[in-house]
Amino acid sequence: MGGSREDAKAFPDNVVDDMGHQLFLVQCGLEADDWKPVPSP
Repeated sequence: MGGSREDAKAFPDNVVDDMGHQLFLVQCGLEADDWKPVPSP
């Protein structure tokens, strides 16, 4: 949040479109096309 929306819009249109699509997949309970788990401390 904060300025993240404005920061994301600074990328080229095709990158913004892909970010939106990947976020949509995750919101639908699906896996993003390319991801890896974050290691636990």
